[in-house]
Amino acid sequence: MESDSEVDLLVEATLSASKKYQLPAFIETHRATITQDMWRTVELTKRIPEVRFNADFSHYYCGQEMVYGDFAAKLDFIQPIFDRVGFMHGRIAAPGYMQAPIQNSSDRPLMAVGEPNYLEHFKEMWRRAMKGFKKNAGPGDTLVFSPELLSSSIYYARVFPDAHGTLAEESDRYAQALLYRDIALECFRHVQLSINDSHE
Repeated sequence: MESDSEVDLLVEATLSASKKYQLPAFIETHRATITQDMWRTVELTKRIPEVRFNADFSHYYCGQEMVYGDFAAKLDFIQPIFDRVGFMHGRIAAPGYMQAPIQNSSDRPLMAVGEPNYLEHFKEMWRRAMKGFKKNAGPGDTLVFSPELLSSSIYYARVFPDAHGTLAEESDRYAQALLYRDIALECFRHVQLSINDSHE
């Protein structure tokens, strides 16, 4: 509920502390925060270009229903966010829920025929964010990709009755995190190859 002026004070205080203590600080893209929507966050980058983000695109993808309308145009619109990524929270959302299980980096996600392929959407967002990081990285900079798959106790992992009628999470979050790692590495290799090709 902060005004733009209050947002700017919070961001400037974060940047000041980061500089003072020589620790990188990234503001997470997250619902119900100062970066809760794409438009507001892009506007923030115009006012404070040096802001950097911890990218968790699941909040935009689900919360702003990115699949409706021109998805490619939305990615272009949030390019200023991609360009300022310094850290990544890996979570893949479906259009209607925050944490969606996937099968692997080459198969379609677990979804009905005709639904948007949210796995491919996230791969594209992650590649753009990684490219933004590479563009701005200095010597020694490291991009941390941290799978953030949260439990059903805080309403992220969905639960369904198992064969015995007991509610159980729909996927193994540890196994899913390993798949996320593989997908992130695949995306990073793709970005590295595209950068190398552009320099030739």
